[in-house]
Amino acid sequence: MKSLSGGVLLLACLGLTAILFAQPGPVQDSAERRAASEQRQAERYEINRARRDAFAQFAEDVCRDIESGKLRLAEASQRVLNYSKLFYPEYLANLPLAERGATDRERIARNFLRHFTNVARTRPEQANPALISRLEGELTALMEGQ
Repeated sequence: MKSLSGGVLLLACLGLTAILFAQPGPVQDSAERRAASEQRQAERYEINRARRDAFAQFAEDVCRDIESGKLRLAEASQRVLNYSKLFYPEYLANLPLAERGATDRERIARNFLRHFTNVARTRPEQANPALISRLEGELTALMEGQ
């Protein structure tokens, strides 16, 4: 599985550093203040976009590894949980809105199952009933092991 690309992480770190350590210069009028505020907002947007894109790529790689059999649902869920805690906590904050479950790890596992079920429903040519059956069994085992 590919790791987070250094470029995306570097971009996010540089952007955060610029925001955190930027010293506001003397601002003369409201137009300059507004322009500076808009610039900071644009920088925050770009940092958030880069973080979201990096998470999406990470999740796509994990899905590919689940589908190929390289990862079991429990390990994949733990990886996403660890990644999200460190780099993209917004996923965990919004996860309870999309999935039920007793823990974040269970909700992540359910989210993976939902992903593959939706793929099968929306793109029947890519349906993999054996994968969905395997994931349902692994989800049951994960819930029993908690």
